[in-house]
Amino acid sequence: LSKRVGLTRSRSHAFALNTAGMIAAERGRLDEARRIFAEALALATMLGADVQKTAIRANMADLEFRFGNTDRALDLMSAIKAEGPGLYSFTSTIAVLVDSAAFNIALDDIAAACRDAREGLRLARGADPFLTAAAVQRLATVAARSGDPYRGARLRGYVDAWYQSGGSEREAMELHMDEILMAALRERLTDAEIETLAAEGAQLSEDQAVAEALAVAATVNCASTD
Repeated sequence: LSKRVGLTRSRSHAFALNTAGMIAAERGRLDEARRIFAEALALATMLGADVQKTAIRANMADLEFRFGNTDRALDLMSAIKAEGPGLYSFTSTIAVLVDSAAFNIALDDIAAACRDAREGLRLARGADPFLTAAAVQRLATVAARSGDPYRGARLRGYVDAWYQSGGSEREAMELHMDEILMAALRERLTDAEIETLAAEGAQLSEDQAVAEALAVAATVNCASTD
């Protein structure tokens, strides 16, 4: 179809390929998704479609992470970050940081996760509620992995309440990150303690949760790169 309507070398075709790759990934067809994303990335690069190129790479990173290739996922995110925020949207800037924090948590690089989540939260606050909640979740995990499970459990309670109040469901990555957080909490707290602290966290306002999450970054090995 794309050849018949003359879209084979257009941004519309790159967009269509990216969408097709997302569909293949959602259906678990890893090799097909990789092939389609690679074709989409090559076309977007040829066309100089930088915003599309970033979106495609981000989808490729998500795909690799879902299938356990976290090092490859982080490499893709690092490539996006290396090109600079001028080449992609403000929301994408935040998403890259929040996703990078997730990948670093999975690789047990807590300092890097802390830096990315802190910066992601700083940018997301007041701009994107979903990414704000995701950044808070990353810092909750940083807390739980860094000897402060009480604050981690409270922040987890806030994020859980945020999803419930909005009638939203966690996407695949957020489900996986919540599993990692809960595993870290259960190493140090009983289920009853987690439940009590989560109930406290559910009562936090967004301002209070953000302040508490940033306090995590202030007390953890989260050296600034500024």
